[in-house]
Parts: sequence; C-alpha cells; structure tokens
Amino acid sequence: MFIWTCCDINPRFAEYREKVKELNAELKLSEAALALPQHVSLKISFELDEALAKHCMKDIVEHLKTAKPFTAKVADLELRDGLIWLRMEENEQFKELHAELDEIAKSYAVKPHELDKQFIFHSTVITDENAEKLAEAFEKIKVIPYPDELKINTFLVGYSDDGVSYKVARRIKVK
Repeated sequence: MFIWTCCDINPRFAEYREKVKELNAELKLSEAALALPQHVSLKISFELDEALAKHCMKDIVEHLKTAKPFTAKVADLELRDGLIWLRMEENEQFKELHAELDEIAKSYAVKPHELDKQFIFHSTVITDENAEKLAEAFEKIKVIPYPDELKINTFLVGYSDDGVSYKVARRIKVK
C-alpha cells in the first residue's frame, strides 16, 4: 500500500480547475492529475505493507492535527518531466511538515525517496506522456489566471493499492 500526504487547496482552485478540465478534454490529455483534489504535495508517496501502512497513516494524521494554518504562495507555473505544475514558494511550514513526514516514514523503515532529499513543493495541474500535447497545453494554460496566495488549513492523507490511483482516506482541518 502506498501512502500520500498533501495540503488540500481544491476550494481555491475550483474555477481554475474547471478551465483545466476543459483544456484537458480538448487536447485529450491524461486525466490522472484530475483524479484527486487540487493539492500541494508534502512528500513523495511511499510503500508499506497494509498493516504497517494503517499505523503509519494514523501517526501522520495525529501529527497533521497539530499543524497550524499558514499562507503559501505560488512561485510559477512550470512545464517539467511530463507534467505541468504550480511550483510553490518554499517556506518554513512546508519544510517542517516535510521533515516531520520524513521522520514518521523513517520510523517505519522507509528510506527517503531521491526526490524527497531536495523536495520541490508543487501542485500538479496536468500530466501526460505526449510531450507535444503537453507543450501545447502549457502554452494555452499560461493565460489562465490562478490564485497566487493560498491559506493552508486542510491536509489530506491518502493511499493507493497500486501506486497509481489514490484515494483520500482522511481530511484534517486545522485551526
């Protein structure tokens, strides 16, 4: 079982996401990025056997309940490695959350993923294996305005049996 953690920013992106869905359909792109709520990833998903994964998710949920709301800013829209994402400005809250999630994973003998070592906080908008279509989507999406400042007060913890299709298991709203 794979575990996934993030900040839920979907409510602020409802209008933007509708335009992305239209563009996605127009260009017949993969719908993988649209299968989950719009979110800022906090750590690369990682795999554990099911029994350990349930305990680990519980530890993650308990930790996220202690987080305080914070503000995050979008740095830029970027095209990279088969996806279009909104790169977030790194801040202390993101770095602390990432470090704590890494520590929780390590306590379950999970080795940090290479991408976790210099993690880039981001929100994936579109993903597709066709580089030409993705480049075309990037040109079209650049003109669609998106929120540039976000209040982060909700976290999601999810899982996947195959590492591809993820489901939200818990939503944690903090005050």
